[in-house]
Amino acid sequence: MSESKGLVKASIHLVGHIAVGTVMFAIVAGVATALELFVHWLQTMGASETLVDVLGRVERLLLVLDVGLFVIMLLGATWKFIREIWTEATEK
Repeated sequence: MSESKGLVKASIHLVGHIAVGTVMFAIVAGVATALELFVHWLQTMGASETLVDVLGRVERLLLVLDVGLFVIMLLGATWKFIREIWTEATEK
């Protein structure tokens, strides 16, 4: 019975980490999308190419970092889940 409690607890932690990470990812992705729309708007308004280029690079960097950190978070949460399950299974 203790093993199932450990599995349930570890699973709840994993789902919680994934849910919170997904919300944070969506927020940052939304900011990157808003920045992209702003850059396109600036382009149509005739802003300087330098400004449009710099902000476009920032927007792409933000999106790449967001995706990369989300993947790292998922891998870390999965690794922690596996360790918790492994520790619970080998304790007995």
